[in-house]
Amino acid sequence: MARVALVLVAAGVLGVGAFTFLSGRGPAAPPTLEARTLQVEQQLLCPQCTNKRLDVCELAICQDMRREIRTRLEQGESEAAIVAFFSGRFGDRVLATVPRSGFNLWLWGWVVGSVVVVGALGARWLRAQTRRSAAPPLVESDDRWLDAQLGR
Repeated sequence: MARVALVLVAAGVLGVGAFTFLSGRGPAAPPTLEARTLQVEQQLLCPQCTNKRLDVCELAICQDMRREIRTRLEQGESEAAIVAFFSGRFGDRVLATVPRSGFNLWLWGWVVGSVVVVGALGARWLRAQTRRSAAPPLVESDDRWLDAQLGR
């Protein structure tokens, strides 16, 4: 019984090892400096361009910002702290995502509320149009006429 259990455990270990080797994945490695730098760059916009991310902009200020990001990451600063630094320096306009707080939250509520109101009014109008275009109910004289037509 112990031999069977040992063989099953060995087969499982070999199976996992083979799967790992064939899939090309080893244990998850921590992200490299390049990957972390790219993550931060994708969270920021160029302060001079309109809606151009930092990782694709080639202006001199963006190159300086990329060097600053790399230096701060090498010194051990977190990604969130770096994004906060640039946000404090240039304002929220350098953030690639709109912050979900303050006035922005009120704007999102306004947009969602407007869509709901327009949708409700449109549904009410469509319902009124379909009721108006429905055929009137048949009356007894219509039934007699139809029977006469079918009888021919």
